[in-house]
Amino acid sequence: MKELSLTIRFEGGDADEGRLPIYDAAAAITGLARSLNIVSHSFANEEEIRKQADHANGVSIQLQASQKGCFEEQVNIKFEGSVCERIGYSVITNHYWDYLTWCWSTAVGVEYEPSSTYLKKLVNSDNAIIYEIADALESSMAKLQRPIKTDSNMTMILARPRIGDIMTLDSDTLLYVSTLKEASESQNITGNVTKFSILSGFGRLYDDELKHTVSFQAVEDPSQRLKSLLVKSMQQRLKGEGGKLSFQVRAVTNAQSKVKRYIVLDVTEIHEA
Repeated sequence: MKELSLTIRFEGGDADEGRLPIYDAAAAITGLARSLNIVSHSFANEEEIRKQADHANGVSIQLQASQKGCFEEQVNIKFEGSVCERIGYSVITNHYWDYLTWCWSTAVGVEYEPSSTYLKKLVNSDNAIIYEIADALESSMAKLQRPIKTDSNMTMILARPRIGDIMTLDSDTLLYVSTLKEASESQNITGNVTKFSILSGFGRLYDDELKHTVSFQAVEDPSQRLKSLLVKSMQQRLKGEGGKLSFQVRAVTNAQSKVKRYIVLDVTEIHEA
């Protein structure tokens, strides 16, 4: 069994006096619980995604009594022996912190470079599962930042005991996960599939116009034609054989009008000369 701790700390406004509006505080704790359960369950269970997030298998997560003098909460996370043996007793703490920081950062649009070989392997693989976990955190991360919605000058800091502050959430990271809106009409974009999970239909594509990768979710297709073309595009790109597709999509945007992901309705192969 292995135990580690983390703290979240709100700073600015009422938080400096050790208090928050009760609804905001409740939403933040709910968001904290769900986001930690999602990440911890996937970490302990080989990237299995549990979106209900009421508990996590193989790990116990407990909230410790509040500290006086500031709005700070400590969370204790205890991994079962079987999880520690699979990942490694000596490395599980650092691996978990790398995993948690990447998932939270990616969920709120903050760049974070993995430091462990364990996470680098997941992020660089053709499977999009680690990005799907980050996308599953959207609503939880919005709740976690609820106090910032009330006071935009407030920030929330994730800290690691004896190490220091790891990441900061603010009004920009809140906007990134707020007011998600799916377009009513479809549009056509051109690009390549970079990662894809054939089981869930979730993936990543490079958008030629935006010039960066974007997550996508493919609609259900009983014929499997859509999934087969998405896999083909990814494989051709890896071989340097093009793999360009014209995607019919509906864009999902956030409060900053940034494209968060696409709903892929159909694709057509582009045969380059």
